Amino acid sequence: MMRKHGLTMLMWSLAVSAVAAQDAKVPTLAESALLHRTTQQGPLYIERINDHIVLPLRDMVQRSDLILQALVRPRRTYLSDNQSWLYTEFEATPIRILAQPRPRVPQQQPGPSPILIEQSGGSAVFNGVEVIVRDSEFHLLPTGEPLVLFLTYDEKNDRYRLLGSASAFAVRASRIVPLLKSHVVEAEFGGIPYDQFIRDIQENVQATGLKR
Repeated sequence: MMRKHGLTMLMWSLAVSAVAAQDAKVPTLAESALLHRTTQQGPLYIERINDHIVLPLRDMVQRSDLILQALVRPRRTYLSDNQSWLYTEFEATPIRILAQPRPRVPQQQPGPSPILIEQSGGSAVFNGVEVIVRDSEFHLLPTGEPLVLFLTYDEKNDRYRLLGSASAFAVRASRIVPLLKSHVVEAEFGGIPYDQFIRDIQENVQATGLKR
């Protein structure tokens, strides 16, 4: 019995050590920048390859806390807890609220709270090196052009996040352009006339009984 407990404790210790070793292998962005500076010149690009789920429009409408057309501008970029990744916070200026089924309770009073959107990725300078981290198929939201965004609300941090990488669209030449570089999302939404896309959203909002 003692040997069994000892074996169990040994296996548990090895498992914890393996997890700790795995975590220890993840360099911080500052460490990566320092290594990059000693061997190369120019910016350091760090990309992730993620699995992207493309939802039908009806599902996106049902799962969103806020659907709007807006202009965005970056406010700040900050590190993840383990300092190995960046996030960018955008402020959205609404052009048109298409649906808001679950209005948020803003934490800042008085006056209207800005619509803040957190997106994975960003750029910052570490040890004299510009570090750019991003999803390989979904870069940061573009500024200076109207976007249609499907958002979910994080009440704890009082900000929104994209429903998914396939839930952000630009409006160019009066047509919808998915920001996710994917053949699947392009086949589903690419090239749809803007007016038709808005009508489709509104029809799904009415069909699902959501508030506009």
